[in-house]
Amino acid sequence: MQKVMKDIKVLSFCLAAAGPTTARILKSMGATVYHVEPLSGCSTRISYAIQETEWNLAGTKNIPLDAKSPEGYEVLKRLIMECDVFVSNYREKALVKLGLDHEAVCKLNPRIIYGMLYAYGPERPQKDDPGYDTTCYWAKGGHDAGYRREGDVVVPPIAVPARALLNAYQAGDGEWLTLNANNNHDKNWPYLCKLIGREDLIDKYPTSKSTMFEHAPEVTAVLDEAFKKFTRDELVEKLHACPTIAVEKVCSSLETISDPQALANGYFFKHTMADGTEAMMPAVPFRVGDNASEEGLGGKVPALGQDTVEILEMLHYSRTEIDSLVEKNVTKLAE
Repeated sequence: MQKVMKDIKVLSFCLAAAGPTTARILKSMGATVYHVEPLSGCSTRISYAIQETEWNLAGTKNIPLDAKSPEGYEVLKRLIMECDVFVSNYREKALVKLGLDHEAVCKLNPRIIYGMLYAYGPERPQKDDPGYDTTCYWAKGGHDAGYRREGDVVVPPIAVPARALLNAYQAGDGEWLTLNANNNHDKNWPYLCKLIGREDLIDKYPTSKSTMFEHAPEVTAVLDEAFKKFTRDELVEKLHACPTIAVEKVCSSLETISDPQALANGYFFKHTMADGTEAMMPAVPFRVGDNASEEGLGGKVPALGQDTVEILEMLHYSRTEIDSLVEKNVTKLAE
């Protein structure tokens, strides 16, 4: 990734995952990220698996701060005036109470870019509701309802009888694939019929209207039964042989991070974590210039308070003033 944000300073006033992830992506593009945490550490550090903590915080600079105290707010004001970008995923009403809402921050630094993440969007009625991936994404977004369980089998949401050539099918080995053969019906339907040994169906259902609408349940049942004679990988290989049929495996997370196409495009990279174990990490989801992949996370997760002195000295606090802030429990140093 080209360091197009090399001289940019980002103030990350964030918790959980969405906010720190946003700031970390800017860091991967060359920005310096100052991550402000509560004195006890942010939830990213406390509640998340080590992989998520490293993905969100690695390579950032860190300062724990009592943002509600007058002295802590003064530190934030100086940091706001020093930075080019402000990022937060706290709820707006909390930021208003802290004096960190859009109007207040831009009054302190008119040139700053203010980035705000909402769980449900910036308008009412749910703009101030707490939200996590399980609520505002999986539940509210329809993903949970889209999946259904048949015994011990979880069925992808597109698997419905009314879409014969645009559907998800389960192969004989229990694995799933998605099929889109509705376009180019004159080529795709005969190919499918020959593949499953049912050439008699070519003229029985000669049009897209007949396979997709008029007789969709019957065609779906035929394909469902026939596809169970193959493994998923066999089916994908055979269907890929027809260039006008779109087909793909329904992958598990483990399959996704080892997928040759994903690896060839640099969508994941191997990272050695602080405990010495290795994990595949997601790369920044876009490309700047012709350098496609990240070269690691660009640093380790800072200990809580590791960069306190460096940041405060940048903000023109003397060592005596820093010691006073620590003594008053406005901030803390790494143990």
